[in-house]
Amino acid sequence: MSVGDVRQPGSAAPIRRFVLLLLLPLSLALAGCATSAPHAKRAVAAAAPGTTTVRFQAYTPAGRLTVPVQDVARGQCWTTSIAAPTARAYRCFEGNKILDPCFAPAHPTSPVQLACLATPWSRALMLQVTDHLPAPSSAGSSSRPWAIELSSGLRCVASTGTVPAVAGVNLAYHCTDGGDAALGSVAGARLTAQYAAPTQGPPATTLETMTVTTVWVA
Repeated sequence: MSVGDVRQPGSAAPIRRFVLLLLLPLSLALAGCATSAPHAKRAVAAAAPGTTTVRFQAYTPAGRLTVPVQDVARGQCWTTSIAAPTARAYRCFEGNKILDPCFAPAHPTSPVQLACLATPWSRALMLQVTDHLPAPSSAGSSSRPWAIELSSGLRCVASTGTVPAVAGVNLAYHCTDGGDAALGSVAGARLTAQYAAPTQGPPATTLETMTVTTVWVA
């Protein structure tokens, strides 16, 4: 045996085995990162949500109310809803107060009782109608959302009267902070909106583009 073949008991071979055992988990971890990273990116991209559409229904098909009730009143309705232009939604009076929309069940009883809500997330004022309901609009239903939620967390509801205009854009939604908004176009997977913040002085002159995270339709 030459000098180069001389080995101390328990030295080189165990050390090499120890180094290999130490490096093996690190190699597997690096390989796992290299193979899983593209899948992780695809998963994130696939999970990126678009604008969520919530279908509001005040009644079940069987006629059961689905929203909490705040109060009961009596009134009349003279036309179909402007805020939520759809079948069985009306624009009504309680005294001098306009209520829009007021929803009727699919098979109303007599006397007719409607669920009137200021927003999709409000409690209902149950309006007992003393006259007949108006005929459905000949123009049919509109696809305009009743309400929207912006990426900032603001919620805005369709206006039913005169609306402000900023930079030539009619802002048809009034927001919870006192600002106003208008639906824009689709950017990527989401709908956008133009938003004008409330001001204490002169009217706003600029618009901010935001994404719309949720729309409520009736």
